[in-house]
Amino acid sequence: MKFQNQPLICAVTTALLLLSATTPEVTAQKSWCGKPYVPRKQARDFSPNLSPYKRNPFLPRDLLERDATTSNATTSASGNSGTIVLPVQNNPLPTVPDLAKGYAAMARFQPYLDSDSNGSIVLNVVNPNGPISVQIANEDGSELLAKTSVNVKDMAVEVPFPISKLAPRTNAYNLKVSIFSGSGSSPASQIIVKLYRLPSGQKTVKIDRLYGGIITATGDTIFPVGPYVDFGWLGGGAGVAANLKTLKGLGYNVINPDPTYTDLSVVDQMFQAADQLGGIYIQLSFRYSFTNIQQVVSQVNQFKKYNSLLTWYTADEPDGEQWTDSSAELKAYNAIKAADPYHPVALVLNCEHTAAFYADTTDILSTDVYPIGVDMSHCTPTNDVCGCDNCLGSATLDVPQRTGVFMKDLTLIGRQSINQWMVLQAFSDPPTWWSRMPTVQEFRVMSYISIIYGYKSIMFWKYPFTPDNSLQAQITQLSVNGDASNKDSFNVAVKDLQGSGSMQGNGTTDSAGKSTVTMQNGALSGNLNAYEVGVYTFGNLPANIATNSTTNSTSSASSSVSHPFAAYIIVGLGIFSSLL
Repeated sequence: MKFQNQPLICAVTTALLLLSATTPEVTAQKSWCGKPYVPRKQARDFSPNLSPYKRNPFLPRDLLERDATTSNATTSASGNSGTIVLPVQNNPLPTVPDLAKGYAAMARFQPYLDSDSNGSIVLNVVNPNGPISVQIANEDGSELLAKTSVNVKDMAVEVPFPISKLAPRTNAYNLKVSIFSGSGSSPASQIIVKLYRLPSGQKTVKIDRLYGGIITATGDTIFPVGPYVDFGWLGGGAGVAANLKTLKGLGYNVINPDPTYTDLSVVDQMFQAADQLGGIYIQLSFRYSFTNIQQVVSQVNQFKKYNSLLTWYTADEPDGEQWTDSSAELKAYNAIKAADPYHPVALVLNCEHTAAFYADTTDILSTDVYPIGVDMSHCTPTNDVCGCDNCLGSATLDVPQRTGVFMKDLTLIGRQSINQWMVLQAFSDPPTWWSRMPTVQEFRVMSYISIIYGYKSIMFWKYPFTPDNSLQAQITQLSVNGDASNKDSFNVAVKDLQGSGSMQGNGTTDSAGKSTVTMQNGALSGNLNAYEVGVYTFGNLPANIATNSTTNSTSSASSSVSHPFAAYIIVGLGIFSSLL
């Protein structure tokens, strides 16, 4: 659950006094993540001239339009549409069917353009049994790739094929991918893969499902790092252009301006300023309006022309109240893709067991994990809410646990290659669930764990920080900005650098404590204190990087480093030993 934070400490104090004096306890039972609970307090909004200290998470939305024909049907990836819609379940521990049966395929890039003559799919085979062959056909039955043997060694394998026969159009092709196991003549699996081959000429942002990267409309491959930003703050004070410059100066390369957008002319000014500034991109949110399809499509058509538009953002934690019913999100997704197939759509989930139910309502699947300062003692997997669904309240364990459940469920439906982003906690809210903010060390360790577990963006809730700015310097250190004109120092090395492009900065390694590791027989061992992070690079690095294959705590680099071959990140829990 997300709340808006007040940037002014005096306003925060006033707001809290008002809360304690005027806000009654709420006794009505509600439901979040499929679990019944009683809210601690009903939050309230304050004067629109002040950014609220927190926003009411139970603010009623527009009436959601339910589509019984889709919300109660199950369509596997081998169906005619290639869209998976699981039946709505009210159980707090919903069942995800094994639709994929160990096989999955998705288009590597979304979208392709008419200038692309070759495309590829990302093939996933769980526990391959013997040789694998792949055949790809167009929706009209014409062959695009003859039956071809594929060497399946890794979790994800790229299978290239020509796409020049696919005439450019604005709606997706539904390609039939047949997967053969062993010497069998009948396919072990047939999967419908959506592939866009669009006419050129529009602002285009591509996502890469093989490496998880994102390529902006200006052609930059970035690892997005940045905050949800209070839109009242962004448009006020020194003005939107100056405030964007401040955010870029902090090292952020993406922001999500948190609505509502009461004046769309300010949104236009924001995009114009971001285009002029360069190197900072916008995730535009429809979180309070995504059920108003006419309004959403109108704004999509108004703002899709800007280079700085990175993604559309439909819904924020819809699974909290809607649980497994994703019909409204699917309707919004389809409307946005019809109006603008050139930009990806994103949303964020809050619950542990909903990834499979929302996977086909978005191109980028985010989750937010807020484990700091919560009391989990009265929560169970089926009852009550504590601010972090099924969490332990651990900076080191809750991101891996959430990721494990997500990946298990996504693999069951064949969507394990979907792009995934992480939203981290950078706030407190004592009147509800979060008694304190993360410490600098806790935020640092959650960031690195997220990178280790494959998330291709680190965002956080929210900016401005309230009431403590101590995290700001730490997040700036962790930020990566690919804009060559902005060479702020950073201390991050990304696990999969093939997906993150060129980075500018003064260093490529980060170790909190100048630790030493030993590599022997393919194993890495050493000693890190709790919450300490070590990043070690190995392999054939570019000549301008000085490194040592057995110890690396202060490795130096020139101001521009592109694609080191390997980066290994370890989060300290004491003595460790790990295979490379």
